[in-house]
Amino acid sequence: MVCKNKNNNKNNNKDNEDKNGNKILKDDFFSRQNKIFDTNIFKNKVITIIGLGGLGSNVFDNLLRAGFENFILIDFDKVEESNIHRTIFKKNDVGKYKVDVLKDYSKKVYGKKNNIVVFKKKFEELKKEELKKILESNLFVDCTDNIIVRKKVGKFFFDNKKDYVYGSAVKEFGEAKLFLYDEESYNDIYKDKNTFSDCRTVGINPFIMRIIALLQSELVKQYFLKERKDYERKILRFDLRTFTLTKYRLKK
Repeated sequence: MVCKNKNNNKNNNKDNEDKNGNKILKDDFFSRQNKIFDTNIFKNKVITIIGLGGLGSNVFDNLLRAGFENFILIDFDKVEESNIHRTIFKKNDVGKYKVDVLKDYSKKVYGKKNNIVVFKKKFEELKKEELKKILESNLFVDCTDNIIVRKKVGKFFFDNKKDYVYGSAVKEFGEAKLFLYDEESYNDIYKDKNTFSDCRTVGINPFIMRIIALLQSELVKQYFLKERKDYERKILRFDLRTFTLTKYRLKK
């Protein structure tokens, strides 16, 4: 759908105002978005993203374009050709560290340098001082690709009383969840599951990755805009085959 510009002065003036009637610069990147919610709320927030594959790279892109400027990115891996179909990486990124590509990508989007800290290592290899730095973030997004690491990530945030957004996807299914530290944890929900299927063995529809990344990104947005009541204590599960989104309420 194309937004048509109005020629009269009255409507032009409205296009330069946010929902509260505040003036917006004509070349503001977020002038249309600000009519729905205030982008300024995001500018000073720090987001940590763990895992920068199909979910993490798309979550980073979504949040960057929504107005977030401060990130901590964690991934040990380099870009492979098999990553390209479901990520924001390109052919000429192959062989480069994912964290370095995304740090440079942020400058290309808005033509300016953002505050991005990177760790080229696995989450479980982070040192005590590095974990301390991460805990200074305002919210965390788990985009790791296997249940063993997810359990370590979930335990870390639960033990440190930190809220975080989780997501996973495989084949044509995926789920996302805002975990609040005072509720049932990821480890509680999946305590009896220790094996997992991954994209390498069973494959992945690239579109499910983007859908789950969008759900995770929206949960981050709602978290800071205090719009999350309907999603608290629920797992959002999406079946791409039937276009079905199901909400599962947890016990607590």
